[in-house]
Amino acid sequence: MADFVAELRQQDDGIDLTIVNVALPTIRADLRASPSQLEWVISAYMLSLAALLIIAGSFGDLLGRKRIFLGGIAVFGAASMAGGLAQNPGELIAARVVQGVAAAAMIPQLLATFRAIFAHEERGKAFGIYGATLGFASAVGLIAGGALTDADLFGWRWRSVFLVNVPIALVTLVAAARAVPETRDPQAGHPDLAGATLLSASILAIAYPLVEGRSHGWPGWGWLVLAAGFTGLVALGLLEQRRSHARVAPLLRPTLLRIPAFAAGLAVMAAFAAGLQGFS
Repeated sequence: MADFVAELRQQDDGIDLTIVNVALPTIRADLRASPSQLEWVISAYMLSLAALLIIAGSFGDLLGRKRIFLGGIAVFGAASMAGGLAQNPGELIAARVVQGVAAAAMIPQLLATFRAIFAHEERGKAFGIYGATLGFASAVGLIAGGALTDADLFGWRWRSVFLVNVPIALVTLVAAARAVPETRDPQAGHPDLAGATLLSASILAIAYPLVEGRSHGWPGWGWLVLAAGFTGLVALGLLEQRRSHARVAPLLRPTLLRIPAFAAGLAVMAAFAAGLQGFS
């Protein structure tokens, strides 16, 4: 049952990464969104997801993974409803930010729960199913986005790609509440809020000029903000490497990069993400 919940939730997350892309032309026509606003419809979700993913895992270790997971599902469903009811680009972008926050709350809890409830011989199979489901959902999202928009169910047009998440979230919430055990890390430190703030600000500083730069003619301030973002990431890595407070959960673990398999895995994932998002 826990596998079923994970598959259902991962399908919703994976589909949401791609399903909106196909509906963008209809969103542009209906909400009269500018090109940069359309970019933010996609980027707002990805940025909030990336910025809060690690800190959300720390909160799950400390407060209980099931609790954070259920909260994330509820917020994701509510944000999807808000996105489907949005009347202008600003409201839709705000809903996408909240969706990304909710997804960030859910994903690390799934992976950590797998490690807690599955034995070593079962863990590889569980992670294999997880990865296959993620890839399948990403592919289905492109097809579902076009099918739902073209079907124009109830006159919803592009709104269907958001409202479809609501019943999925409800089913997942009920199933998870019944089947997923509560787990936590008794040795978990306090979440690194300062580091998370710096990480979020750095990611935003990198993304903002890339999204808005073209419409503003690539002004000088954009390059300064971009440089500040990369500087912030370097500073965060140095601070985390020198951290000596055992009571604070590290946001980054630079020493892991010395492990060849880990570093190679990150490189492969970066290439996969770049190719997938570029293709979309």
